[in-house]
Amino acid sequence: MNYNIDPHENFDILHLLGPVWTPLMSPGLDTHADSLIAASKSLIIDLSQIEQMTEKDIADIIRLHEKMYQENLSMALYGLQNTCKTLWAGIEETETLNLTPSQQEAIDFVSMEGLEREFLNEDF
Repeated sequence: MNYNIDPHENFDILHLLGPVWTPLMSPGLDTHADSLIAASKSLIIDLSQIEQMTEKDIADIIRLHEKMYQENLSMALYGLQNTCKTLWAGIEETETLNLTPSQQEAIDFVSMEGLEREFLNEDF
């Protein structure tokens, strides 16, 4: 496993272990996302230890983000390193991702989206 899991009631935080995004990370993240979807939990990914990634790695993150939102769940990322920012900025689709500067902001983001979904689903 190339990440540690920090489980919470409504979401899990995955702390990716770097410094390089390995080919085994994407399938592991997919498997964990499937278990989160089954449990109706959102996903937060900690990128703070990842110093090197490829366009394919970013495409995998975008695909995972779309998968979570198709299931009406949230996904946020935080801790993007300067070494990855240039590559990240060169991919237009990254603008749709929820990238926050800190873990607390990522938690706040997925929590607020969860509250918004609950509010919109209430019967008046």
